[in-house]
Amino acid sequence: MTMRPVAAILLTALLSACSQGDEAPEPVVRPVLVMDVAGVSGPSFDLPGTIEPRIQTALGFRVLGRITSRPVETGDTVAAGAVLATVDPTQLDLAVQAAEADLLSARAQLAEASGVAYRQSELLAARASTPASFESADQQRRTAQAQVTSAEARLSKAREQRNYAELKADYDGVVLATNAEVGQVVSPGQAVLTLARPDVREAVVDVPDQLASSLSVGDGFAALLELDHGLTARGTIREIAPSADPATRTRRVRIALTDPGPDFRLGSTVRVFPSAEGPARILVPQSAIGGSNGSAHVFTVGTDGHVALRPVTVAPAIGGMVEVTSGLADGDRIAVAGVNRLQDGQRVRVGEGEL
Repeated sequence: MTMRPVAAILLTALLSACSQGDEAPEPVVRPVLVMDVAGVSGPSFDLPGTIEPRIQTALGFRVLGRITSRPVETGDTVAAGAVLATVDPTQLDLAVQAAEADLLSARAQLAEASGVAYRQSELLAARASTPASFESADQQRRTAQAQVTSAEARLSKAREQRNYAELKADYDGVVLATNAEVGQVVSPGQAVLTLARPDVREAVVDVPDQLASSLSVGDGFAALLELDHGLTARGTIREIAPSADPATRTRRVRIALTDPGPDFRLGSTVRVFPSAEGPARILVPQSAIGGSNGSAHVFTVGTDGHVALRPVTVAPAIGGMVEVTSGLADGDRIAVAGVNRLQDGQRVRVGEGEL
């Protein structure tokens, strides 16, 4: 008698648990950010770049020595012929003095040999000497003359080496970098500083390899100064790197600028884009694109609050934006954040950050 109520209670609990397990879980409503698709007209791409000099030279001494002075620093403007650095000239001065002494000795020997040859010629004319004696004296004179010529060449070389103790600017320019300090011993050819011509400037930009293949030398471009979006300089492609960087898969493109203003200083950041505007394009954030193994898709958001997976074709991403070449049209609404966990047909809630 006492077991029947307990059994009834257990049976009731079991039936209740079974009924709860049969109920389907409520679908998860995920929050997403959305944007309305609209085609935009403008340049086919827009990439960051920097202003660099077209001509720059790493300067170094032609002789071994210890740097005794370097009156310029990075950013200094120098004129052609200005002294940029010097090395200790003691050994070079001694070499000049030795060459001068050798030249004096050679000239003295030439004067003596010339006098002997002259006397032998007079004696030969008076039949008081033999032709062999005259020829020997004349040979000594010619040898002394050659020694003088050699000594003059050594002196010129020593003086030229002495001039190499001063590192001078070959042209008006700006010091881009310094690579050696006062007191440092430098070898011949070792870079001491880098000098650049500021009057010939160009915009340098790294372009994705697939996009660079569509460019050619001579194409017109524009460079927009980042600090002042009202300043633009025009130019043409001067050089395209023949191969892509193995790490970034980009190719360096150099654009020669035509009469850039003074605000386009070396090292300035610019936005580079083709001068000619392309057709209207659909650009979406890279975060809106899903897919793998070469396929791409987006999730369109319907008026009923459900998403639908839609395959698309895209171009290489540039600057965080992706161009959708097919699969979307003006007026479509797509999810741009939270798409990694979406499923086709899932219900979503549009967030406050709608784009």
